[in-house]
Amino acid sequence: MFVHAVLDNRGKKGGYYCSLMESRRVNGVPSHKTLMSFGYIKPERLPYLKAAFNAGDPEDILAKAKCSQEKKHVGLEPVKKTMDMDKVRLEFMARITMPDGRVIERKVDADDGIPAPDDFDVSSKNGFLESFDALEQVALKARNKIAEDITGAYLDEVSKKNK
Repeated sequence: MFVHAVLDNRGKKGGYYCSLMESRRVNGVPSHKTLMSFGYIKPERLPYLKAAFNAGDPEDILAKAKCSQEKKHVGLEPVKKTMDMDKVRLEFMARITMPDGRVIERKVDADDGIPAPDDFDVSSKNGFLESFDALEQVALKARNKIAEDITGAYLDEVSKKNK
């Protein structure tokens, strides 16, 4: 048995229409049979439904379903127009999912020093290398910052648990 979720592309948008399905073989051909229809389910409730009905360890299923659900909805928010829309921005996001399903998330933005596409010098090898070096330096600083932030947050969480 498994929960089949179909994204709602009408009406409320963003939710799912879910059914409990049974997988079986009929004359050697895989076939699915609907056992029960749950109707419209809000996206934040879907991981719990999957954990309740899918085969396996419910805690593992819940953690994986939450992580998968978050990945599906990353980037769906509309971009907010700001004064800096013409700047190139570099964003690093890091996520640690704990065994109990809790999530630690951090984000780092870097927009200083990244050459704009029009400013990227491709007229010569040295010009390209200088532009690339500027981009790489910003990326390395942002990478180090996100690693520091997420590691610190994880260690804070571990220290809370050990108190």
